[in-house]
Amino acid sequence: MRIHIKRSFQFYCQGQWHRVSSVNLQPGEAYFKGAVSVGKMKPYSNLYLAFAHDQLSDQNWVIVSDEPTDLQTFAQYQLRFQVEESFLDLKPAGFNLEASRLRAPVTLSQLCGVMALKTLFLVLQATHVVASGQRQWVDLHWQRGMSYFKLGWNWIRLAITQK
Repeated sequence: MRIHIKRSFQFYCQGQWHRVSSVNLQPGEAYFKGAVSVGKMKPYSNLYLAFAHDQLSDQNWVIVSDEPTDLQTFAQYQLRFQVEESFLDLKPAGFNLEASRLRAPVTLSQLCGVMALKTLFLVLQATHVVASGQRQWVDLHWQRGMSYFKLGWNWIRLAITQK
């Protein structure tokens, strides 16, 4: 398990509670803490923390894991985050697939085919937008990394409203 937690969380270590926000790191620095409990109201024990200050985004990251943490923890979390972004693209933030209420396998299969083509089109559009240095027009948080599906979707929306 790899979960990003807020800096307002608390962890129990060496007989006392500490705020996650009390760990201050320099840009590019990482810190790892093992065998802690997280959550003061209903603590979960035998967890591990990975802290990092990302130089590119100038943001602090705190990942809690049920396995010992190291630099690889952040790469593993990033993969999980990409999968979650893909699910969001299929859910209300994108196609809203579950609202279709389709049950017939053939019809559902056809809809999935159309969604796959649209996804390909939007990702190709986003790839062009990023490659041409225009990402800031459609992604205000461009350093955090919006999915290419959403970048393409935002670009198409912008193009329609600008005409």
